[in-house]
Amino acid sequence: MPESSAVAPAEPKYTYAGTREYAAGELIEGKRKSVSPDSDAVMDHARASGRFAARSGLVREEAAAVLPGSFYQWTKDGVTAPGFAGCLPVLMIVAGIIWLLTLYIANPKSIGGDEYGVPVLLVVIGFVGVGIAMKVESKRFEPQRKELVARMVEAALQTFDTEATARGPRPTPQSYGVGHEGAERLAAEWMRHLGVLDAKVTRQSGDGGIDVTSTHYLAQVKNYAGNVAIESVRALHGVATAERKRSLFFTSGRMSVESVAFADRAGMALIHYDAVAGSISGLNDLGRAVCDSRSIPDVMPVL
Repeated sequence: MPESSAVAPAEPKYTYAGTREYAAGELIEGKRKSVSPDSDAVMDHARASGRFAARSGLVREEAAAVLPGSFYQWTKDGVTAPGFAGCLPVLMIVAGIIWLLTLYIANPKSIGGDEYGVPVLLVVIGFVGVGIAMKVESKRFEPQRKELVARMVEAALQTFDTEATARGPRPTPQSYGVGHEGAERLAAEWMRHLGVLDAKVTRQSGDGGIDVTSTHYLAQVKNYAGNVAIESVRALHGVATAERKRSLFFTSGRMSVESVAFADRAGMALIHYDAVAGSISGLNDLGRAVCDSRSIPDVMPVL
């Protein structure tokens, strides 16, 4: 089959070497919003961060070290209003702008004249006052901010612990690659890491080509560099349908365009694994969703 009719593995979003650095950076640079300290959004962000840390491969000690700084950075935007102390500077800004507009409307040709000096100065002083007021307000908020960060860390670590117990350890890179049996074990490890804790390599004869099985999921593994033909994908779907289970196809190679199209219709996740790098990436939309979310059950609910 020509290269043009095959789907090559995408560049992995996560690699084993960069996972921890990526997780720490994502937590710190995460999208921040101006929210009330009592808002549900604050704890939602904390729990989401704990879940992200667990799925990204951080161990608990690393998460506990990263999260406080991450949340302290995130909450810096929690105080954006200048508070009561900033009311006068804000009024000065408004008064200055109205004054300037009045002068311009009265005589547009006089713009830049001496009469503009006082209102411009009023606006400048107002902005300086707002900046000072915000610093004062931020300092006043500091004890409350530290307490808030502590509560966020506690909520995040609780979620981290729950998430960590719902998945196996991340597979380690295999410097010399893997053979076929090693690939089956690797796929089972990835499935456990992605939340299917009872995934195990099957040794049954007449299993329809199934390499990894669990209560709700089946997987086939092709450990070669070539293209996976549509017949293999159809066969996996047939067995999964008969057993009323969701299906995943792991390969170190590529998928034909026909295989991808069939898997999309069948609701099958196609996943490329790199045993040496210790990474995975999706070969279709469902596979990419599984890899990006780091959770098979979240993306592929049981039937």
